[in-house]
Amino acid sequence: MAAMLAVIMAGSASAQSLKDILRGISKESSLKDVVETVMGTSLNASLVGTWTYTGSAVKLKSDNALTELAGNAAVTTVTDKIDSYLAKVGIKPGSFQYTFKADSTFTTKVLKKNLSGTYTVAEDKETVTLVYGSQLQLLSMTGEADVTSSTATLVFEADKFLDFIEKAAAVAGRNNSSLATLVTLLENYDGMMIGFTMKK
Repeated sequence: MAAMLAVIMAGSASAQSLKDILRGISKESSLKDVVETVMGTSLNASLVGTWTYTGSAVKLKSDNALTELAGNAAVTTVTDKIDSYLAKVGIKPGSFQYTFKADSTFTTKVLKKNLSGTYTVAEDKETVTLVYGSQLQLLSMTGEADVTSSTATLVFEADKFLDFIEKAAAVAGRNNSSLATLVTLLENYDGMMIGFTMKK
């Protein structure tokens, strides 16, 4: 119990005091609720719901720490460019959504189309696999997820992300030269994962 409280206190130092958190916890709540208040919930528990796109997300992977550090310094520039290209295709903040249901089904609202499928959360609680239906030719994509009670980041390997965008745009009748430009941009960033930042 003492160790758990130490973790909670450390995690909440920059946000709110443990006393403030405990004051807002009802008698029926468990210690697990307190931990989730500070650290966010597990992917299983918190993925369910409707998430609205706020912008692109990028994650760089490299075995070379210096290369990764340099890459992270350029992430804002890259996401700004990706945001611009996606907006030209029709994917803009507020117009793109994921809705995950407790029965392991989901829908994606993109370009005014609802695309459905099923999802599976991995045992490590850090990755999720989306399998779309025939609308997207049974496209399967596994992404890394970072989810809290109010925000979510979902990133995929760049080639899978592009495959999704191209097929979704085709279904919606939005063939756009910006996709080719986006492909060219992403080819310059080896090991990059790309996806969406969202909020509930």
